[in-house]
Parts: sequence; C-alpha cells; structure tokens
Amino acid sequence: MVRFRDMLKVSLAKWVSTIARQALGWWQSQAGNIRQPVTHLLNHPTFLSTVPPSPPTGPLVISDVTKTSFKVTWKAPEKDGGSPVTHYSVEKRETWKTSWTLVERVPGDRLTCDLLLLQEGQDLVGVKAENVAGESKPLESEHAITPMSPYKKPSAPESLTATDVTETAVSLKWKPPTSDGGLPIKSYIVERRDKHWGSWVKAGTTKGTVTTLDVDGLVTGQEYYFRVSAENEEGVGPETEMKELVKPTREAGENVI
Repeated sequence: MVRFRDMLKVSLAKWVSTIARQALGWWQSQAGNIRQPVTHLLNHPTFLSTVPPSPPTGPLVISDVTKTSFKVTWKAPEKDGGSPVTHYSVEKRETWKTSWTLVERVPGDRLTCDLLLLQEGQDLVGVKAENVAGESKPLESEHAITPMSPYKKPSAPESLTATDVTETAVSLKWKPPTSDGGLPIKSYIVERRDKHWGSWVKAGTTKGTVTTLDVDGLVTGQEYYFRVSAENEEGVGPETEMKELVKPTREAGENVI
C-alpha cells in the first residue's frame, strides 16, 4: 500500500530540487563576476542534476500462477538517473481497460512482487522504477496473464464392474483414475439410470480412498446403467460408464410374498 509519508517525502524532494535549480540559474545569469562561485555550487553533489531512472530491465518474469495470484519478477534499471532507486510501483490493467491500477509500491532493494486476490480474467502488468526525481517509464508484460490453477480435475475412474447382484441391490467396484490432477481424490460419485428413463440420479458417494459401493433400493427385474466419477478440489472429472446393464433378479425357487 502506498504510504503517505513516502509520497510526501518524494514530492518535497522534487519541489526543493526544482526551486533550487531555478534560483541558482537566475543567480548565475545575474551574478556576472561571481559566476565561478556559482558554478562551484552547481557542481556540488547536493545540486547535481537528477533525472528519473530508466525503466526496470526486462523481461518481466511471471511465476507461481494460481487461480487468484501470481508472482512478477524484474531486474534493476540500467540507469538510476543519478540517484538510487527508492521504490518500484507495480501496476496491473485488465486487457479491456485503458487505466492502470496500483497494486503495490515495493522498496528499491526488492525486485519481486506477489499479486494477490485476483479475479478470473486477463491482466497486463507494468513496473516503474522511482528515485527522488520521479518515476521511470513502465516495463510492461509482453502478454496478458490469466490467473489459473496449476491443478486439474481428475481423469475418469477405470474398470467399473458389478461384483454381486441381488433382487434389489448391486455391489460395484472400480479402479482409481490414472491421473488425480495433482490433488488427492476427495470422493467418488456413483450415478444410476433406468434403461427406460433418460435422467441420471445419484446412487451414492464414497470417500476418495474407497472404490466400492453397495447400491440398494433397486426394482426387481428393472434394468439399470451405472457410472462413476472422481472429484478433487478442482471439481468433478469425467465419468466411466458400465457397458453392461445391471438387472436385479430374484433367485430361482425363491417364493414371492
């Protein structure tokens, strides 16, 4: 966050430097025979001409990109303008906007900044160097940066099969997906669909370490499709569907009550 004290210090320095140069210039033009002492004063380090620094040295390096943040790194300017760099101003601009927003003002000995609490979209980044004379022109990112998670949703589980079928229930098992997306599997979601109805309904869920499920409440003689998907913190991945229909059947010789 920009501190008022720092802004006031830079503003006062600029004002004093400007007034001093104007006053001494007038004195030199009027002094005539005292030109030499004035020249000596102008060459004193206190009154040496100071200009804003050149832009930070690029390119900007973007790293540690997540859904809501990323890190930007740069190098110091080639020229400091005759005065040490005191701060760097880091700004961002959404691609569809024309105005820049100040993100953070970091000390001159720091060459990196974390941009946090970003929203989905594409952002351009600019960094300016600053000394007592003012700010440099910005060093801008070559391309827009899109905050995104380094992780993905898991791939589909494999080998979904029915291991036991009764008149009103079925036992299912499957294998974990080949890819967890870089995050632990949080749960598995099992769904069923009646052969004669088009909608899938949830049949049950398991923890991420469990790859079996008993589904009951089925109708004897009715045929069902089943599918299973895996979920991690990024969301639910694609499903694996059983190729064979499951048909709960009463055992032969069993009496109907």
